[in-house]
Amino acid sequence: MAPHETPTCALILERDSPKPDAEIGRLLAYHLALHPTDAILRVRYGGGLVADGVPEDVADDLARRLREIGVRARKIDAALWAVVPRGCRAFGLAFGEEALEVRLVTGRRLLVPRRDIFALHLHAMAGPSGAKGGDKAARPSIADAEVLSARGRKLLENLVEAGLEQVELHLSLLCAEPFGAVRVRRSDFDFSCLGVNVLEHSLDNFLILLDEVLLYLPEAWNRRAAEAFLETLDPKRILHFKEEEATNLERWLFQWIRIETEERSGKEGP
Repeated sequence: MAPHETPTCALILERDSPKPDAEIGRLLAYHLALHPTDAILRVRYGGGLVADGVPEDVADDLARRLREIGVRARKIDAALWAVVPRGCRAFGLAFGEEALEVRLVTGRRLLVPRRDIFALHLHAMAGPSGAKGGDKAARPSIADAEVLSARGRKLLENLVEAGLEQVELHLSLLCAEPFGAVRVRRSDFDFSCLGVNVLEHSLDNFLILLDEVLLYLPEAWNRRAAEAFLETLDPKRILHFKEEEATNLERWLFQWIRIETEERSGKEGP
């Protein structure tokens, strides 16, 4: 920062705060001179980000006005919002008592302490970031129904009915630094790590993996979305239309992981 540059802040939602997109957007539009539609979309796709790059007094005023409509937000340094751990793509997972073993496509293995896995993010991506058109494994069709379990068939039917056969299913496990996000993508994950539970089709195996993750991480933040998906098998519940929506949600969760780890370090001492 230049010597005379005014420090800027980001304003993020508290983890347990309600998120009425339209109300927050209208408030931002009025106080930050934004078009209402643009402001509402900014909130909708911002994960838990309310405002970024605003002066400290503006952030304080916005936080106060948000409290008046029942929304709770926290001010952080804008530089923190811009920086998150890089993370990795997982090719296989093994659920150990004390640590999660992550196998990378290179064959390298990482051990992530179980206590450092804070949140999960289940989502389906539509559009260019979804399943690749030429990848048969990534494009389930009605012809696959005969090899699917009853649960897998239900998910397939819902995908076809919604016109979402080409979406890609993703699961991110969000961990404290230096690990970042451990990312699973259905179309290129080696489900043999499920051992005797592995089935013939990757749709079934993705659901089994999700079951295992929820059992392994009973206190994980953001798990309710995954539980609701397993209850309904409705892909629209986890669908993101823009990659920035998924990225920003994880970026917001990483801010809270940073806050939580700092508080944990303070309680445990040097």
